[in-house]
Amino acid sequence: MIPTDSNLKSTVLGAVLTNSIERSGKVAQNPSAGGRSTANNPPQRGSALRFLGESYQELKRVTWPTFDETLRLTLMVLLVSAMIGAFLFFVDLGFNRVMEVLLGT
Repeated sequence: MIPTDSNLKSTVLGAVLTNSIERSGKVAQNPSAGGRSTANNPPQRGSALRFLGESYQELKRVTWPTFDETLRLTLMVLLVSAMIGAFLFFVDLGFNRVMEVLLGT
């Protein structure tokens, strides 16, 4: 089931899903329908352009991270990745030494 929390609108997917629900008044029963009505309605003219326009409007409403948040989180990801890489390097080095001792090379 799709949550209807007000915080859902702050994400792009949530905004699209919420907008789809508000427009149709119901959720499509067929999950492979992609949010479209399951009735045999032909696609409307200009629906791709309307979709792009609505997507652009929804993207303007998204709360984007500030530069400082982006920089801080990017550095955190790089640091944690380097730490995990270093840990795995030393674990691999240890296993290599153990295998050298066991195989007598």
